[in-house]
Amino acid sequence: MPLQTAFVNLIFLLSFFPFLRVVPDIEAEVQPIAGLLAGLFILLYRFKLDQQAFACFVILALIVIYTLVSTLLEYELTTTVFQGIAYSMPILIFLALKDSLPLLSKRLYLAVLFLNLAVGLLQYFGAYEPIVSFFRLDLLFPRSAGTLELGGGRGVSLFTPEPSYSAMIIMQFWASAIFFYVRRQTSRIEFPLLGAVIVTMVLLNRSGTGIVLCALFAVGYLSGLSWLARYKLRYLASILVGAVLFIFSWTLLSSSILSDAQEINIRFVTLMRKVMDREFWGKNLDEMMAEIAGKRYLTVYVGYYSLFTSMGLGYGIGSYATKFFEVSVLGGVDFSTYAVFGELERFASQLKPDSFAAAFAMDTGLLGLAAVTYLAVGCYFYRNRSGVVLTAQMPLRLGMFFVAFYTVFFHTATSLPVPWVFLAIIRGGFLPVNKGEVLPFAPVVAMDPNIRR
Repeated sequence: MPLQTAFVNLIFLLSFFPFLRVVPDIEAEVQPIAGLLAGLFILLYRFKLDQQAFACFVILALIVIYTLVSTLLEYELTTTVFQGIAYSMPILIFLALKDSLPLLSKRLYLAVLFLNLAVGLLQYFGAYEPIVSFFRLDLLFPRSAGTLELGGGRGVSLFTPEPSYSAMIIMQFWASAIFFYVRRQTSRIEFPLLGAVIVTMVLLNRSGTGIVLCALFAVGYLSGLSWLARYKLRYLASILVGAVLFIFSWTLLSSSILSDAQEINIRFVTLMRKVMDREFWGKNLDEMMAEIAGKRYLTVYVGYYSLFTSMGLGYGIGSYATKFFEVSVLGGVDFSTYAVFGELERFASQLKPDSFAAAFAMDTGLLGLAAVTYLAVGCYFYRNRSGVVLTAQMPLRLGMFFVAFYTVFFHTATSLPVPWVFLAIIRGGFLPVNKGEVLPFAPVVAMDPNIRR
């Protein structure tokens, strides 16, 4: 295997294990070692200088500039440096993968997929802890929950601290499965089987984040199909029925087979009960947001609200440690009322927006938010050398874009590489189909004159 190919596959492999603890003295949950390798890869090998690369360089430049600003404002140096690194890592991973996707190994992907499936099954059946103790995996994944001990009807966490993070990793497996399928490396028979494996992992995961991401993909996919007027209504209806059956089976299995009979507390079901409760509609806006989307989404709101309090300029890299509570009070959010945050004195310097874009907007202002938006949206509207929009498998791309956009702007740890792997695949992982060719699950006729190019 050539060195460049090995490099790319190692970055791809490590992107599935962002919580791998490499430096034991660093308290950060996410240590994406793949980002460091991606930086080295960028120095050693050429990549295309296109609009997405330009947006990445703008983001990296803003990180450097606002790090200097933070130094002048006398923010805590350690917080500033680590936050700057956290912003840089997923951007570097995107840069390394965006033009190197054809080098990815399907065998490596399958090995990692079935390893995670095996770990999920071991965690569910309570057989994971002895393996962790024997191989001392707790040194590499210290916050990985070995069993279903998190409570609240939550499922397995795989190699991550909690199921919501592992749900994102599972969706990355799905994005990769789509990539290998549209690149003709996976057969029409094998692709549904991979889908079945991933659905099994979603069922074991039982995360509200997982069902939201699946629903977003389904909405994007169905929207793409509906945009293609040539397609028969019965095909759309079959997909819609399949989505409804999936949600029903997921809820049923999660609440009965995969849960204790005495504790049916699945987040999707609990959410429906809360929304139907008459008392819910009498609460304040921040309380309603917390009930529907969780307390983390309030931190995202604070991140975007900071654009008003900072006059669109941002507060500097790592500003959350000193500015977060000040901005939250100005935005009408009182985090002291939520027990989930524990002792405020302990977490006062750790609360920050739980999305890359919201956190970056708080630190770098409108310029940073504009650069991230330009990069994310530009990946979907990427044009190949002939100037033709790559819409050969548009429904799949649109479904993936819905997931990527949601995770970048509304729900993800800052340095988690999952949405950026999504964007890399959306940008460069799809091939135009031949004239008249129709692929299952990606039913677009490439040369159809009714499709806008």
